[in-house]
Amino acid sequence: MAGVFFVGMGGDLNDDPAAIHESPQIWDQPAIGFHVVSDRLIDSNGVPFAMRGVNHGHVWFPERMDESLDAIAATGANCVRLVLSCGGQWRRVPGQELAGLLDACRRRGLVAIPEVHDCTGWGEKSDARPMSEAVDYWLASDIREAMEGTESTCILNIANEPIGNGVPSDIYVSEHVQAIRRLREAGIRHCIMVDGANWGQDWERAMFARADDILAADPMGNVVFSVHMYEHYGTEVKVRAYLEAFRGRLPLVVGEFAADHGANGDVDEHSILRLTHENGQGCLGWSWKGNMPPLEGLDIARTWDGELSPWGRTLVEDRFGLRSTARKASVFDARDR
Repeated sequence: MAGVFFVGMGGDLNDDPAAIHESPQIWDQPAIGFHVVSDRLIDSNGVPFAMRGVNHGHVWFPERMDESLDAIAATGANCVRLVLSCGGQWRRVPGQELAGLLDACRRRGLVAIPEVHDCTGWGEKSDARPMSEAVDYWLASDIREAMEGTESTCILNIANEPIGNGVPSDIYVSEHVQAIRRLREAGIRHCIMVDGANWGQDWERAMFARADDILAADPMGNVVFSVHMYEHYGTEVKVRAYLEAFRGRLPLVVGEFAADHGANGDVDEHSILRLTHENGQGCLGWSWKGNMPPLEGLDIARTWDGELSPWGRTLVEDRFGLRSTARKASVFDARDR
């Protein structure tokens, strides 16, 4: 298989961010949808794709779908990670609603990354649901119907932050191995995203150390790994150490981050934006709007239709922010919208 070349990869910081990754070599092997090659995510046209986007709490604010997606698309984002529920902690998002949501993203040129939020903090949080229930959701007939044919415009994030603190790494790995095997045995062909342990932050490094074991469970070899960077990533040294460990080896995205995590501590958001871009890795800010006190400072927007907060201005307008660095997936040409 042909290699891939990115103009400006690892270049001087004086390079124009907009110029980096402008002219990628195209992979010569077609695929049904998004797929990984080494540490790169490749779209179904064979063009490398780096996620640069936003998280949005759809299950909590379904009435804001069109308004929010319009505003998110206007930031220049090329993807949106969507909070869903299997019915374990919040109302179940049914297939018809999911189909409409995925179509709304496609029409706006946004790659959709739906995730099941009910599993957040399992093993530590008492009402968190096990990953098996997230897999049950993805395999339900109405959800499968909604997801059918979306492999080129959608990445399946099995479950949000599905393991809490203090859970042995063997359990983290085995839960993901079982989930991936069930999905593939049932015929799911989407690229799969896996969140880190420790509420996504992976500070005990279960995913960091054993991502290869999880990838090996997928006969398609089509898994993207996602770390959530909050207070454990308050310095450039910590951000760089985690990102560099995956570079050249496995595909990694910072699936959530913000400028801080409330009273929990500061986050080095500028390093996350810059280093993920330089490395060709993705990043998605948390979250569009609707965070409750004391985390309301994590709102990217002050209004649903797009007035940006200070954190939102950094995410969107920074030199390495969405407007300067995000590139739409090549599958979204004019005739597809």
